[in-house]
Amino acid sequence: MVVDAGYVVRAGRRIEDHLRNLFYIPLSESDVHHLFAEAVLAGHPYSEGQPEITMGIEPFEDDASAKVTPPWYSNPRFSHLRLQKQVQEERPQTDGIAVHIRQRLEGADSEESAQKMLQESFSLKLESMLQLVPGSVNLKVPLLELGCDSLLAVEIRTWFLKEVHVDVPVLKLLSGDSITEICHDAASQYLASKSEKVEESPPGPATNGEEVGTKDSKETTYMGASVESKNSDTSQHLDEWFDSSSVAVITGPSQLTESGTGSSCDFTETSLTSTRELSAVAKSLEDMDFGDLRPGEERDTTRVEKMSYAQSRIWFLTEYLEDPTTYNITVSYNLNGKLDVARFQRAFSAVIAHHDSLRTCFYANPDSGEPMQGVLRSASASLKYIQTSDQNGIDHEFQVLRNHIWDLAQGQTFSATLVFREPDWHTIIFGYHHIVMDGVSWHIFLRDLKLAYEMKPLKRAPKQYVEFSVEQMRAIKRGDFDDQVMFWKTQHAQLPEVIPLLPIAVRGRKPMTDYDSHTVSRDTGRSLVARIKSASQALRVTPFHFHLATIQVLLSRFLDIEDLCIGVADANRTDDSVAETVGFFLNLLPLRFRVSKLSTFSELVKQTSKTVFAALNRSNVPFDLVLEKLRVPRHSSHSPLFQVAVNYRLGAMVETHLGDCQMVLDSVEDAKNAYDLGFGITESSAGSCLLQITCQSYLYSLEAGNLLIDAYVCLP
Repeated sequence: MVVDAGYVVRAGRRIEDHLRNLFYIPLSESDVHHLFAEAVLAGHPYSEGQPEITMGIEPFEDDASAKVTPPWYSNPRFSHLRLQKQVQEERPQTDGIAVHIRQRLEGADSEESAQKMLQESFSLKLESMLQLVPGSVNLKVPLLELGCDSLLAVEIRTWFLKEVHVDVPVLKLLSGDSITEICHDAASQYLASKSEKVEESPPGPATNGEEVGTKDSKETTYMGASVESKNSDTSQHLDEWFDSSSVAVITGPSQLTESGTGSSCDFTETSLTSTRELSAVAKSLEDMDFGDLRPGEERDTTRVEKMSYAQSRIWFLTEYLEDPTTYNITVSYNLNGKLDVARFQRAFSAVIAHHDSLRTCFYANPDSGEPMQGVLRSASASLKYIQTSDQNGIDHEFQVLRNHIWDLAQGQTFSATLVFREPDWHTIIFGYHHIVMDGVSWHIFLRDLKLAYEMKPLKRAPKQYVEFSVEQMRAIKRGDFDDQVMFWKTQHAQLPEVIPLLPIAVRGRKPMTDYDSHTVSRDTGRSLVARIKSASQALRVTPFHFHLATIQVLLSRFLDIEDLCIGVADANRTDDSVAETVGFFLNLLPLRFRVSKLSTFSELVKQTSKTVFAALNRSNVPFDLVLEKLRVPRHSSHSPLFQVAVNYRLGAMVETHLGDCQMVLDSVEDAKNAYDLGFGITESSAGSCLLQITCQSYLYSLEAGNLLIDAYVCLP
């Protein structure tokens, strides 16, 4: 059944639906070309064996209760496509490994034994996923060499979340780490979480009839809360998502009317005001446009709820700052290979319709001033198609999206420009507002774009972002975060002082109405990366903990202080129901460190590891709620609680495939931030590491940034 050319296209969707119901798989014209080529190769006179090539027929799981069977069911030629129904999970096991991994880990008495248990279970999972011979997995070989791609990495991450309650980032799985290294980090994270729960266990029964709950029970209540989900237009079959009416296609070059610069840092700055104060602020700033509709206009929404804390922070700052492009993110890829433009447009439309967050508008309630989000019935994203081979023209289109002012109130938050350069060479430029998508979501978007382009079904996430927002607000009202808030209150019983400026600063702080920064970068080289990884393994910590301790030493020496508060970006996806949801989940963790001049670096790294793991166990509470409960004072000259932030990335998404095309990252302009200093550490699958330091340009010159990065790399 070829669905992009010939009879099916002319006959319309009804005949396609009929053939799908007969268990035929949709194919593209290029698929048939590949089939013909395979037949030519297999039919060569000197070809060995007797191959049989079958395409376009979906295997059928033979079940006596099945009401419909395919038309070829009784044909013995296709008997190999009749699969017997099996439930692998219920098969008896004799080696004991099938016992639930969580139950086995409960009995682990050391990190080595926990790591061994994880390696055994994870190896079995990989053998099943990759269809490998039992016992053939080499624990010291990188997952990439075993054939792990981005789709399998997402499934592996979900397995760790569901079975072990440990978050292993997708990009870490694709960074070149082996099973041993992945399980070592997972075991450390699990045991740290287990240790925290033991320390927090109450010594005796609760009194006064009040139930005493641990963090784990609180999280279970929050994450497991059920929210009635209203139907939207996206809960349909893939062929219905391919209706291109939801995405406008524009041709012709853009008119560049604005200019601006960007910085490269993936984390988002802290808010200048708490969510509770937003209503009053919105009413007082009468000269600001908060997205009120003109008389007679109505938003065509399927659901309206309050924004999450994270959304509110970004929405408010977008309105408050003089530069409305502060939170713009622009990414371009070069596409090498044959690209079906019409199919790409349908795939883009399908993915936009599939994720509610990409069809959401953001505005203030006209009566109360509260920040609201509404899921629109149809998307307003656009895909523009132009033809040019001029690099200046492509750079122009990139800047158009980089400097575009998104209309959040109308849900205009995402757009793309596809540039035809040569028959087998295109450039795709994506532009969007950070409020709809974080870094993990971007990975999900690219994965779904690949699936949709290859006409494979998109799996709907169990929970959309708006449902996550509602559950979060309900959890706050129930007090589910009280234990976590108490942890942060203990950490910051005495609020940290605003970090002094480094001696290399060019001037003092001033009130900020925009965030102008510059970034210096340095590739640390494979040799240094290998030494850091080796030292981390010896100390039984992760390279992230090593780098974080290095930053503490750097700041402590420059400033001659021992008390530091550093912000760390966290994916905030500990619940597997949102593991594949697109939205702005990113949370900020204000980690408190004390750097003693009498301690060795090894001791500092180990203490840093404990601090990070303790914080990750309380990472669900929104950062803005922490600020509110701690009553942190706000000032427009600096971000609250911390002024230095760190973002550690593994395996940046620099290359992927889209059908027959290879997508290679060309350029990125990330959202800007308000921190004095931002440290970005990105480890690649090739074994190198990109170190980036982003400085507020009015505080630190470019030369100061280079001096700082030199000091970091050469720190004795």
